[in-house]
Amino acid sequence: MHKLEEVLRAEEAARHVVATARERADHILRTARDEARTRRLEARACASENAEQARAALLLEADDEARRISDEAAATLVATLSSARARLNAAVARVTRELVG
Repeated sequence: MHKLEEVLRAEEAARHVVATARERADHILRTARDEARTRRLEARACASENAEQARAALLLEADDEARRISDEAAATLVATLSSARARLNAAVARVTRELVG
């Protein structure tokens, strides 16, 4: 009878160890899932922030390029108008000389 009681106690102790191990494993799994979820959210936030910074930099670059193109176009327009005025003045002077004689 004494041997049977020892076996039963050992069996009970083993069940307790298995239950404790199961609880610990469940806790580890929950913790790992929570940590993985947190890391995914942090990675998304970081990627989103990086994308926003890149977008802002590209917009600034595009604005600078648009300003440069606009400035070049304005300078070209001024040069073209100046050249046209000079040609017109030369043509008027030539025609005037021809008429005056």
